[in-house]
Amino acid sequence: QCLNFKKNKMKIYFHVDVDYPAVLAKFYGIDNLSYDESKLEAFYKTAFERSNKFFKDMGINATYFCVGNELANKHNASVIKQTSEAGFGIANHTYNHPFGLCELSNEKINQEIELCDKTLLSITGKKPIGFRTPGYAVNTQIINTLEELGYKYDSSAGWPLMHAAIKATALLKPITGNKMQIGFGETNSGFKNDVYTPSSKNWKHVSKSERNLKEFPLPHAFGMLPLYNNIFLWLNESKKKILVNNSSAKCFVFLFHSIEFCSSQDSFIPKEIYKHPHVTKSVDEKLKSMKESVELLLKKYTPGLTEDDVK
Repeated sequence: QCLNFKKNKMKIYFHVDVDYPAVLAKFYGIDNLSYDESKLEAFYKTAFERSNKFFKDMGINATYFCVGNELANKHNASVIKQTSEAGFGIANHTYNHPFGLCELSNEKINQEIELCDKTLLSITGKKPIGFRTPGYAVNTQIINTLEELGYKYDSSAGWPLMHAAIKATALLKPITGNKMQIGFGETNSGFKNDVYTPSSKNWKHVSKSERNLKEFPLPHAFGMLPLYNNIFLWLNESKKKILVNNSSAKCFVFLFHSIEFCSSQDSFIPKEIYKHPHVTKSVDEKLKSMKESVELLLKKYTPGLTEDDVK
């Protein structure tokens, strides 16, 4: 059952993964993308201005999952500080955004989480209590490490269909020559669609004892189909409505990415990532679709801020 669950109401949490264009280029196997500090600052300024305004206009607060090394830039750190002070949540998305966090050593996994933790604390004055791993690559060790570090929730349990596609792509790389940088972990057992307490022995199972950390799975419909903004940007209103109505989740995490608030019309978006879904669509077109999606979701769910509901 959802935390702070209201009678006859279901909760929805809006999350945003903040991955800047060079991270997306790396995903496509481009490791040497030239992306200077001025472009990085322009991305943060524009993406956050648009997304913060969008959420405020919709009457909701979102949680931003931030990459620590992007905040060594004082301008970007200031953007995050202002966003936190405006009432939005700020959460941990690792320090360097490594694809395949599960494949790193225990020491490096801890460093990725702790360095970002310290960075966000120094900027906002608040310890982050939420986490999402890059590429939805998670395992029991990562979940247990988060609890040891005082985290209250993880939201890395990816969609079964997406997980299968990521795993297949990674395993076929030697055959296909695909350069995409993809790591994979484990999908949540039983296609869980609601908040649960993960077992310390196997995070995919429900713990028999109470723990301080909860798992907020990313929702799906029809058993496996992912439900997040990238999918919704492809659909018209009637198809979105079908997906929303076919979700059984009582707590619905609706995931955005900061890149979705930008487009190829912005000078700081490099041509190398034009292949990324929807990046060539105009911002106005995407904002219209996102407004439609959020309005549909708010007809079924009551909005909340994850950080408030796990305290």
